[in-house]
Amino acid sequence: MANAYPSIEEWDEWSSGTSSIWTASVQGGAPTKLRDHARACAVSPDGTRISFATNKGTYAEREIWFMGPGGEQAQRFYEAREGTGIDCWGWSPDGKYYGYILADKSGDRIFSQAIEGGSPVELFGPSETKKMNDIVWLHDGRVVYVLPESESSIPTTTHIPSPHGDDYNVCNYWVMRLDPRTGKRTQEPRRLTNWPNLCVASGTVTDDDKRLSFAGWSGFFTTYVAALDAKGTRTRDVRHFTLSDSNDYVLDWTHDSKTIFIAQHRGDNWGLYKQSWDSETPEQIISPGRRGWLSLGVISPDGKWVIGGVWKGSDDGSSLTHMSLLRIPLYGGVPEIILETPRPAQLSCARPPSMGCVIAEETDDDKQLVVSSFDQMTGRGPELARFDLVQQNLIVAIDPEGSRLAIARSPEGSLEILSLRSKINYKVPSPRLGSIMALSWAADRSGFFLTRKAEDGTELLHVDRRGRVVSMRRCLGQACSGFPSPDGRLWRSLKGNRP
Repeated sequence: MANAYPSIEEWDEWSSGTSSIWTASVQGGAPTKLRDHARACAVSPDGTRISFATNKGTYAEREIWFMGPGGEQAQRFYEAREGTGIDCWGWSPDGKYYGYILADKSGDRIFSQAIEGGSPVELFGPSETKKMNDIVWLHDGRVVYVLPESESSIPTTTHIPSPHGDDYNVCNYWVMRLDPRTGKRTQEPRRLTNWPNLCVASGTVTDDDKRLSFAGWSGFFTTYVAALDAKGTRTRDVRHFTLSDSNDYVLDWTHDSKTIFIAQHRGDNWGLYKQSWDSETPEQIISPGRRGWLSLGVISPDGKWVIGGVWKGSDDGSSLTHMSLLRIPLYGGVPEIILETPRPAQLSCARPPSMGCVIAEETDDDKQLVVSSFDQMTGRGPELARFDLVQQNLIVAIDPEGSRLAIARSPEGSLEILSLRSKINYKVPSPRLGSIMALSWAADRSGFFLTRKAEDGTELLHVDRRGRVVSMRRCLGQACSGFPSPDGRLWRSLKGNRP
């Protein structure tokens, strides 16, 4: 049994709205579709029923149904009330109970409920469920589940995709025994694995409970530098720039296009280095040791500071709580906090002689994106523009001259240019570009470098102001982004590898 989704969708976008359920024989033959607009969850222990989720709502699916192995005799088991969502877990080993996850504003809870009816019993509360993943109910009544070793979610920024590196990928299996009738633990949790750089999902167990199969992954950031042709639409002389298999990636160029700044992460700590683009030896600015994740960084217009955005988490490592925007002396020194924000922020700066920077932040109700001027010494300044966020994400970047904003809208995939002086908005007449993940201006302001979602990965594009699109690189199974040096001669490409 398998679920099929559109290849352009990321795993965290999957829902019953676009999925279908299929079965395939292990002995061969064509697969058979059982149902559209549904996600299959689990097969009952006796093989007579399949559970599936459907009717996507605000939080998750709204309904759980049971059907026969051929899709027949579908019956609804549970419907979540308005303002909540539900997801499947599976049957108890004896087939008498069914487990499901109920989501609302307070968090996720896992319940057990008798198949033949009765009141649900809470097995795990929000504080436990937010840490757990890949929960497998063994035939002997034990529960095997995954716990991350540290942060499992880092917000994205304009240039840096969500990381898939050391901390992000470290998780381990644990086991406990509980009573599905009462929710009580009859055996205390204990660790089963102790992997140094691996995370897992999609666990299934053999009938004798002796073997568990799963999908595992690990990964890291890596960076390439290439020369741009005269029109800035093709690359040549591509070479690997960060040579270690770890979370090191480029943040920005110096104004003279000779040096690149590199964020380095080791464990839960970050550091900052600089390196000439034609060198293999980085120079330390800040050694790793400061807690958090340096997720964005730009050079201030006066060339004296790196403005860095560091995500920090709660003391127990269970969640991310805020981003600190820091000014870091370009040639070493103690970072100073400019401001703190509880939401992801986009930050971009113009190049000399302009002194302009902008910060883009969502409002508390998630309905608008506010763009304000920004100064590395005084922080947030006057509001410059405001955009509605109606079923769309916006990426905003200031141009090298500091007079215009580029706005990329997803999922429409449209590009716009807003003059900060005249407030005139110009729409680039490009074809529908799809879901845009990253945006940067070309050095001469004649076009843009974009990252968009594509089949089996992402694609890097050059789009000029007349709307002509050139594909520069496809990154299969990876998240890529890129932006040019200030002189427009070199181009940096970052690839989030996921072996």
